[in-house]
Amino acid sequence: MIYITEFTTQKSLRLRLFLEGKPSFIIHEGKLDWKELKRNHLDINQLQQLLRSKDVFSLRDVEYAILEPNGSISILKKQEADKPTYKDFNLKITKRMVPLTIISDGEVIMEHLEESGMDYKGLIKRLNERNISSVKEVAYAVWESDKDLFLQVY
Repeated sequence: MIYITEFTTQKSLRLRLFLEGKPSFIIHEGKLDWKELKRNHLDINQLQQLLRSKDVFSLRDVEYAILEPNGSISILKKQEADKPTYKDFNLKITKRMVPLTIISDGEVIMEHLEESGMDYKGLIKRLNERNISSVKEVAYAVWESDKDLFLQVY
């Protein structure tokens, strides 16, 4: 049954809208759409809770809010309430990398160590500089390209 439903929703837009629902604009150009709130059985307290989950604590900061078919909310803040970006301040943008866990529960994750560009001897040297004599003493260590090695010992 699930396979048939999934197949049909991929092939037919009308069936997709019927089975999965469609998004609803509950705030449009900064104004609440009471009809959409009612149609979706949503009261103001529930809306405020959904907004807070998106770090929005005032309705006046929202230009558009869309209630998604899965019950989550997507928002577009008003420009004056939006956070500034690096581009806004003309700051240099650097390539971001995901932090790599190097040590977890006293065990070195060799794949991540190699990916960081560090070798085992270099890791031990860094640990010794912090008066840590063994990898087994480290509960957690994470490496980020633009920061020093972050360690938590037992």
